Amino acid sequence: MTIRTTIMAVVCSVVPATACAATQCQAAPHVGQNFEEQVTPHSSLQSAGRAFTQSEIEASPVLQRLASHGAQLFDRGRVHGLQSVFAVQGEQFQMFYITPDQLAEIGGVMWDSQGHNITRTQTETIAGVVPTIHLDEHKAATNTRDYYARLASSHYGIIGDPKAKRVYMIIDPLCPFSTSAFDTLKPMIDAKRISLAVIPIAINDHENNGASSPAARSLLNHQQIMASQWQKIRDLGHSPDLNDASPEAASELVMNMAAAHDVGLKGTPTFVWEDKSGVKLSAGLPDDIMQLTGQF
Repeated sequence: MTIRTTIMAVVCSVVPATACAATQCQAAPHVGQNFEEQVTPHSSLQSAGRAFTQSEIEASPVLQRLASHGAQLFDRGRVHGLQSVFAVQGEQFQMFYITPDQLAEIGGVMWDSQGHNITRTQTETIAGVVPTIHLDEHKAATNTRDYYARLASSHYGIIGDPKAKRVYMIIDPLCPFSTSAFDTLKPMIDAKRISLAVIPIAINDHENNGASSPAARSLLNHQQIMASQWQKIRDLGHSPDLNDASPEAASELVMNMAAAHDVGLKGTPTFVWEDKSGVKLSAGLPDDIMQLTGQF
């Protein structure tokens, strides 16, 4: 259990139930639109900015270390007192933030106190870095039947007996409501009443210092063993394989974010399933979880 989950559990045990009515981690209004992930950059790096000179690299222990791995280094300016470096090696890239003493670097996504993705702003002008989903070309699903078909074409891992009733569950791996919902449904999964098609997305990066995106990519890297991988992430509070983000997983996360947008996701977990009367969507666990078996 993460610190945040523990805090929420304590608060909900001592305040009125109405104060803890939320059953989802809330998504930003733009979820799935213009979502940035680390994917293969465009072959041309002309838009990456000014390349650091050899003399600049030799004067900085950090830049020397990054360059020693064969990375091309580009200056993206200073932000919050840190030098921003866009590093590219082959088909991989990452943003680094260099400490003023030039002795240490911080790799990853920087968010400000207002939840603004600074790294995205710094890299969105670099060709090929930020995949853009144009809504006029990528129309959202218009009814619940479309929702079911839309999620069937997303990227997910099956938890439970594949022959059991399938329920699509969109999660942020580090969202406490997602983990709590899974724990609630675990007996039904073990009894083969349902199976979960778990669709990882990332909506909590602004609350956990960018940990949700690597965690979601980690699940997509391990779709065949998603249950055990998710448990590892829950135990650690972050991805256990921070340096193992395949380009495929990054692209799949982008596509899952688009699918989440298409079904009108407002937060995680979100459930979509089919019963005798049609396709249903629930923001958070339904009041009667037996509905998920499709028998009602």
